[in-house]
Amino acid sequence: MSLRVLDWYTSVRCEEVTLDAGETGLEKPVCRVHVVEKPNFSAFLEGSEIIFTTGVALERPEELTAIIKECWKAGISAAVVNLGGYIKKLPEEARTFCNEVGLPLFTVPWHVHIEGLMQKVFQLIYEDSKAQNTLEDAVRTAIQHPEQQEEYSSALRSGGFAPEWRYCVGLAQTESDCAAADLLNAARQFCHRAGMTALPALLGQTLVVLFANYSAEDVEARMQELCAELKTLLSLPDMPFYSVGRCTKSARCIQKSYLLADKILALQLRGQLPEDLHTYARLGIYKIVIALENQDVLSEIHEEYLQPLLAYDRTCGTDYMEFVQNYLKYDGRVHDIAEKMFIHRNTVHYKIRKVEEILDCDLQSTETKLYLLIATMNYQLRPRQ
Repeated sequence: MSLRVLDWYTSVRCEEVTLDAGETGLEKPVCRVHVVEKPNFSAFLEGSEIIFTTGVALERPEELTAIIKECWKAGISAAVVNLGGYIKKLPEEARTFCNEVGLPLFTVPWHVHIEGLMQKVFQLIYEDSKAQNTLEDAVRTAIQHPEQQEEYSSALRSGGFAPEWRYCVGLAQTESDCAAADLLNAARQFCHRAGMTALPALLGQTLVVLFANYSAEDVEARMQELCAELKTLLSLPDMPFYSVGRCTKSARCIQKSYLLADKILALQLRGQLPEDLHTYARLGIYKIVIALENQDVLSEIHEEYLQPLLAYDRTCGTDYMEFVQNYLKYDGRVHDIAEKMFIHRNTVHYKIRKVEEILDCDLQSTETKLYLLIATMNYQLRPRQ
């Protein structure tokens, strides 16, 4: 949820508030409210404000246009002008400018007290913030306490998110000193501007974004866009790391999507996954290794299939570990392996026989290749000593 200019306008239409220009900007988010009576006030604005002005400090009515342009550059969402006292007529230049840039420009007659209109903005901001916090709590509850399904499902439904929808969790984290709260606020703004059916929340220092009714491919694209936006908005030195879990059949499985995304993010942060792998849907063979919780089994496979090769390479200065990885990557195709490793085809045949000798196995065996795939993937995921 995010408060829009349209929400405020709808709530005060009966109070003689008129939309004079900038109708295309009614979907802009509203986070703050300010009174602006003089030019050069934009340094005090943070963006997403509705500003109010009576013109009491203006020397000439034309200065109103300058104020509006200056505040627009600072990122305001709308302007409200109190007509009849100090400003008798809205400058046509101001109306034209607001229509061009899509900045909602409202007018109210002098007998309408603008403090009441401002109070309405404050009230709506409070209510929106409260609703947003409730939804964020629901996201955290779904992840940390999935057994409390009735509680978080009710909260999601109240916020317009049906529990029977499909959900997918995206995670983002930065290694910079950026505050987690800044990540969250920037993510909220991005999701609102993009019109996304998504709920950003924080879990520790990690940004969690719960997407509703998106495919895994769409979620990955949105997360990539979000992280690029975060880098720009927060002046981060690098793109945040991000990951995407598995799409669920309903809100009941949100935790499962989160846990998979969390594993992928951890591997990303340790540099143990290829840079272009962010989603569970595209993990391929890595899914098997991530799914194997029994480390004893993985250690057994490692000891049987990789340890002899690694020991031989250390002792003799050879590259049989790299050779096996390429053998699996190119499915044993001699020409491709030779080209990749810059060696002769006969050398490839020799290395195949040597690996079979070291491991006492048949590299043509499907079972051997499967175990080697699991072992090499697990080797890549292991923390380096």
